[in-house]
Amino acid sequence: MNGDGTFFASDQEGHWIPKNRINLIKQDGFYGYMGSYVPGRDPEDYDPPVVWIHNSVDRSPAEQLWVTSDKWGPLKGTLINLSYGTGRLFTVPYEEVDGVPQGGVSRIPLGETPTGVMRGRFHPVDGQLYACGLFGWAGNKSRPGGFYRFRYTGKPLHVPVKYAASKKGVSLTFSEPLDKATATDAGSYAAEMCNYRRTRGYGSRDYKVSNPEQQGRDQIEISNATLSADGKTITLQMPDLQKCMTLRIRYNLKGAKGESVRSEINCTINVLK
Repeated sequence: MNGDGTFFASDQEGHWIPKNRINLIKQDGFYGYMGSYVPGRDPEDYDPPVVWIHNSVDRSPAEQLWVTSDKWGPLKGTLINLSYGTGRLFTVPYEEVDGVPQGGVSRIPLGETPTGVMRGRFHPVDGQLYACGLFGWAGNKSRPGGFYRFRYTGKPLHVPVKYAASKKGVSLTFSEPLDKATATDAGSYAAEMCNYRRTRGYGSRDYKVSNPEQQGRDQIEISNATLSADGKTITLQMPDLQKCMTLRIRYNLKGAKGESVRSEINCTINVLK
């Protein structure tokens, strides 16, 4: 539970839910599943999620929790997602624009657990994350159950911890400084976007934003990339950026000390200003 009474919850792909999603639950909200529909509200006017998550990224997100421990270094204060579907952890950087949340998920470079992780807490003594999980249905990790510790070792992670989108493009703040040469090279990035169809059927295929009747994704030009003075925030100019349910940004960078930083963030853009 957040201090303002809101909380985060995941929804799984299914009927009326075209892809997995992470929701910021607010009082009187309606998040798209018709089993929880409240009469008097337009069923098409649902509250958008923080982020839609494609099956290829996480087939079943579980719990979201805040990193409250000083022992987790640059990730303190970051929202993370535990994955039942993959046994992975993800950062969930997001913003709110006019009260509407939007953000992304990016994998934390850790090993995968042999069972899906569903619930976690930071230990008040050692400050590390302890998580448990099980296998029951439709997951990549099929060990019946497990109890795990995730420990921050102090090694650079280079994961996005802040996110902002505008009509000009997207800004991503990383946990550690990046190499200026690779970060400011527009060729270090590739971006694509798509939407999904919300129907009574199960899930959805990808549909182009430019042509809602055509399956697939739109490739987006990245015309320029800049890096902040502290080396942590990249700003990508995207002239053709539009509101979309999934914006995938892949990057092949280096850290400030030459480490390889090759990963991606999958975002949602609900509002563009």
